[in-house]
Amino acid sequence: MIRIYEKNDAIRFSLERSLPIFLGENAEVIVTNIDQLAEIKEMIEAQKIPTIFYGFDSEISLRQQGNPAVPYFYTKYAAYFQMPSELIKWRITYDDIVNGRKIENIAVVLASKAGTKKNLIGILLHDIHPGKYGCEKGMETAKKEFGITGTIEEVRAQLEILQNQKISFAKKTMGKKIIPGVFCDMEGTLIVNDSANAEIVRKLEEYAKTRPVTIWTGGELREIYKLLRKNGITKWPLVSKYDFEGCIVETMIDDLEPEKTLALYKIKAKEYVKV
Repeated sequence: MIRIYEKNDAIRFSLERSLPIFLGENAEVIVTNIDQLAEIKEMIEAQKIPTIFYGFDSEISLRQQGNPAVPYFYTKYAAYFQMPSELIKWRITYDDIVNGRKIENIAVVLASKAGTKKNLIGILLHDIHPGKYGCEKGMETAKKEFGITGTIEEVRAQLEILQNQKISFAKKTMGKKIIPGVFCDMEGTLIVNDSANAEIVRKLEEYAKTRPVTIWTGGELREIYKLLRKNGITKWPLVSKYDFEGCIVETMIDDLEPEKTLALYKIKAKEYVKV
C-alpha cells in the first residue's frame, strides 16, 4: 500500500494518480513531504518501512538548517528527492531499498543528527523562559529528546552544557568504533585547481559499488557544494570534517600526510590513501 502524507491537495492528488504507475499498485512504501515528518516519525522508526521523502530544498540546505528529516535520507530504508524530480528515479531507488541494495551511510546520518540536535537546542534555549509562549512545550521536548528535566533554570543550564560541549556528536556516539565508508577530501584531492580529478572520481565510483562514499572538507559547505556541482559531482554527500573530530574512519583519501590531518582535525583512519 502506498501511503502519501501531503497537506497540499493538488500535490497529493497528483501523487495518488502517478505513483501506482511508477511504483506499482502493491508497493509497500511511505511517500511524504519532509514537513510531515512529525506525524509519522514513530511509525517509520518502529517499522523501518521503505520511505521516500520529498521537498523543494537541496539536501545540503536542509542539513544546514538542521531539518530533522535529513538523518533518515541516508539509512537503508529511506531516500530524499528534491522537487521537481523524475518519478522513474523514485522507482529505481524504491527497488534498491526493497532489494537491499541501498547502502547506508552512517557518517552522514551522524553529521545530520548533530546538525538537527544543535538546531533544536538553539530553539529550546530561545523558547524556554518563564512566562514565554512555547516554554511549556519546550520543556516537554527537552525531556523527550534529551532526557532533561527540572526547573526552567535547571533545564536551560543543562541545554547550555550540551550546546557548549567540545566533543563531537559522532565521537560521542561512536567512541572508538570505526565509522565505515570511504571519506575523500575535497580541495587538492577530489578537486584540483577548480577541476575534478578524474582518477579520484573513478576510484570513488568503484568504491561506491559496495561501500558508502562521503566527500568532506574543512571549508564552508555551501561554497564547496557549488564547486562540486560546477564539476558535475553530486552523487556523493558532503560533510564537514569538524563534525568528526576525534573519530576513526575506515578509509580516508587525502593529499595531506596523515599526521597533518590528525593535527588539523583529530581524525584517524584505518586505511589512509595519500594522493
